[in-house]
Amino acid sequence: MARISIIGSGYVGLVYAAAFADLGNDVTGVDINEAKVELLQRGDCPIFEPGLPELLSRNLQAGRLRFTTCYADAVPQSQFVFICVDTPQSFSGEADMRAVRRAATTIAEPLRASGVFPPMVVQMIAVGEQTGALDAMLGKIADFYEEEVDTAVANLTSLLEPLLMVFLGVVVGGVVIAMYLPIFKLVTVVGR
Repeated sequence: MARISIIGSGYVGLVYAAAFADLGNDVTGVDINEAKVELLQRGDCPIFEPGLPELLSRNLQAGRLRFTTCYADAVPQSQFVFICVDTPQSFSGEADMRAVRRAATTIAEPLRASGVFPPMVVQMIAVGEQTGALDAMLGKIADFYEEEVDTAVANLTSLLEPLLMVFLGVVVGGVVIAMYLPIFKLVTVVGR
């Protein structure tokens, strides 16, 4: 299954981590609170959610779930990274994204070290972290790769169309020959 990192082990992150691990994924929870990480590593559930303590202990014992305070232990090996940190309401009524930005600030270096992500993606994430516009950079990355996929699909389609035409031509030619071959044989037999 997949290797997943969940950044933040609060109500959302802990539930996601336990659920993904229970589905058979290899999950690492990352949290900056060392006491909470030690508590979770022991299998103690710091929040009340029905069924969560059982999921937590079952997956810790199975080795599919672990917790750490170090991004470098989790993010470079991950195929998916979920940021599940607090986004309380700010004074203006909007979500306060400072915790998300702090969590994302430390993502670029482990991503670069992993070698899984292209350098352009890591660079754009680093720029987004430095400027505070990580969400805009991630949107641009998504748009770029969506365009890449659309171009690849269009190129593949343009290659398949001529091959399909040749295949249909051979099939139609075979049907025509199959229809006229008996007529030609009949003419040669009658002509003798």
